[in-house]
Amino acid sequence: MPLQFPSWMQWYKKPSYVDINEFSATLAAKRSSSPRRNSDESRRSTDVPSKLTLEKILKNQPCSPMSLYDFYMYLKHIEHSPENLEFYVWFKNFEAGRLTSLSDVQRDRSFVQEHASEYSSESDMSKVDMKSIGETTTVAEIHDDFDLEDHVNTDQIYAQIADLVNPMCGCLAPSKSKASKLTAIADKFRSPEAQSTADLTSSASSIELRDARRAELDAITVLFLLPGSPKELNIPSSMRDKALSALQSSTSANHLAAISDHCYILLKSCSHRNFIRLGVSNGTFETVCMATSLGIVLTIAGFLTMLLLAFASPAEHRASRWRGLAAWPMWSIGVGLVLSGLRGSCFFLLLFSRRQPLPWEKFDDAGGDGLVAKKNVLRTFFGRLMIFDRKLKVKDDNLRYLQRKIVAQSVFGGVVFATAMEILFLSLPIWKPI
Repeated sequence: MPLQFPSWMQWYKKPSYVDINEFSATLAAKRSSSPRRNSDESRRSTDVPSKLTLEKILKNQPCSPMSLYDFYMYLKHIEHSPENLEFYVWFKNFEAGRLTSLSDVQRDRSFVQEHASEYSSESDMSKVDMKSIGETTTVAEIHDDFDLEDHVNTDQIYAQIADLVNPMCGCLAPSKSKASKLTAIADKFRSPEAQSTADLTSSASSIELRDARRAELDAITVLFLLPGSPKELNIPSSMRDKALSALQSSTSANHLAAISDHCYILLKSCSHRNFIRLGVSNGTFETVCMATSLGIVLTIAGFLTMLLLAFASPAEHRASRWRGLAAWPMWSIGVGLVLSGLRGSCFFLLLFSRRQPLPWEKFDDAGGDGLVAKKNVLRTFFGRLMIFDRKLKVKDDNLRYLQRKIVAQSVFGGVVFATAMEILFLSLPIWKPI
């Protein structure tokens, strides 16, 4: 059994960036050549903290800036792939038996009716031969069969899906605000086993429920699955064709399980890693570069100080070797700044558990004025380079702990480097007695 170090002793390494388009193309090629799920599809890395995993974010356990809302905003504004999260969240809701198109009370009752009527893939598939469907039905014919005017309003469905993945601030105390209501709705499908169904009575017949399921599946097909859809998923064509053919005669959620797994792999292996990479970095690119540059300057100044004291002292003021200790503070601080900068963090902001606004926090979705007040050109320039911009408190305890660990590790690394350099230089026979 390998030796396990405590979490505070494990050196944090910033996750490497993964391009979602390249990974998706590679994954599609693997799936086309081998229909079986490859064990290497999901990237495993210790770079992602155990307290900030994708599963915890999907349950909306972390707070800002690592909440489900922040993850959704990252996908929407930075990676431009929110459809993966939207479809995955909708599928988990639909798989649990709750229809997005129904009201809150009807959604709970549909969960009971779903299990009472036993919609299974076997019962649905027994009514039709899927092989004959796959041979006679094309994607073009399926596309023609869907008429937006005859089904549930897709805009309404999409708005409700966006509400489910947009719970805003789930880690705060519950209130009567809209955000809290959305959080409560999202919690319903995240923990379906915790819902007590003993006292619920079914008001909708199985026929009405089947019609509602069909209408919602038609809307989801138009939104996510058909080629050229507004939120078209980046999935292999074979997977798309198989799902569309199966949905023509069945409302079982099993037909979309493969697509949901594909979206989950993209979220876990690409989007989540990149989100952690950005979220842990508490400063902008300019701020981190400025702090890292300052660390490099201090480190070089430490070497110059040591060499000048050893070789450039006047004969009448010969330097003692102990004067070389003057370089120790410059080395320790400089290397500490460099170590924190290499992991994408500003050392000074880490000390106070502060962070600069993320890109989606500076401007609202409507394209109006930024949340950060407009400044003059000179102040904006210095605000990007230094830490004069508006600061926000890190609300998530796990992220705060991780950032404090980065501070401690950076300081410890700087102290170790400075001490090693002092021992090395003070041991060399380059010092002249006074």
